[in-house]
Amino acid sequence: MNSVKRKYSKEFDIIGLGRDNSWKSNIAAEQKRLAQAIPEKDRNLLNQCPICEHDHLLELCNIYGYPYVECESCGHIFSAHSPKQSAIKSLYTSEEDELKSIQTEIYANIELFHKRIQMIAEPKVNYVNACLSSKGKWVDVGCGVGEILVAAQNSGWKVMGIEGDPVEVEFARSHGIEIKNTYIDENNRSQLLNDVEVVSFFNVIEHIIDPNTFLKVTISTLKSNSYVVIEVPRHPSLSSLAIMSYPNLAGRHIYPPDHLHIFTEKSLELLLTKYDLQPKFIWLFGQDYYEMITSLAYTSSLNTKSDFFKKLVYNANQIQSAIDISGLSDSMIVISQKK
Repeated sequence: MNSVKRKYSKEFDIIGLGRDNSWKSNIAAEQKRLAQAIPEKDRNLLNQCPICEHDHLLELCNIYGYPYVECESCGHIFSAHSPKQSAIKSLYTSEEDELKSIQTEIYANIELFHKRIQMIAEPKVNYVNACLSSKGKWVDVGCGVGEILVAAQNSGWKVMGIEGDPVEVEFARSHGIEIKNTYIDENNRSQLLNDVEVVSFFNVIEHIIDPNTFLKVTISTLKSNSYVVIEVPRHPSLSSLAIMSYPNLAGRHIYPPDHLHIFTEKSLELLLTKYDLQPKFIWLFGQDYYEMITSLAYTSSLNTKSDFFKKLVYNANQIQSAIDISGLSDSMIVISQKK
């Protein structure tokens, strides 16, 4: 993506979100339990890159019994033991506690919801607004509890969300957001994405077994010159190294059974251009310093409320900015335009 316009860094308040050692440990334990609740018979063995179909793969790490590999050609990281579609769907729709993703419980929290709008959603929506010259209808696919949609609506967009998790849908609707409790497929795509100026996938396609088929179904419906906004976890990053070093603390970035893909700029560009999407803007940012420092704090039993920890994170945003500019951030947002 050498020709795209770049932006770096986004402020992140480690202390404000209350993510202490106990929080980190609980999230990791729940992810491990969830990953191991899916039996091997409900997993697919992948032996080639799902993006470029290259079959030269390097072993990267093993998280909770799931091997992750790196494609030698495009650098894409993916889970070589991917849960089958039925197992993935159960993470977001099952009423059984042992199969339900803990992420729903985290996000469907009223206090956290408002914090996330201010700290996470508004900066992302403001970025899109700064890059585009006009506003219209914005559809957020996999919208969760609707933080992006609230921020977009507040800034003048007509919004609609698409979400498969009924608990998150109910939470979003309680805040006045129009949500369709469904998944996009060939039968409903024209109706759901009719006359859309922007369709967004914030932290969505890394959860999908086959991003190619998903984007093919979705993008083919969009009109020319409309925009597609995609946020995905990124590699190479310092978060990748932190999780490889502390695999028993994995609860974000590389973690099964949720994140099946970690994209490089090259692998994402390959995916986008397959479907006539031209990358225009990219924003590189992350929580790499947070990932490293909280993992170290946990393993050393450092109290995250201590003055020592507060001093360690006092300049976190400046340190993270240097990481981002160096090309080692763990997240990226790419805005593409359909030809």
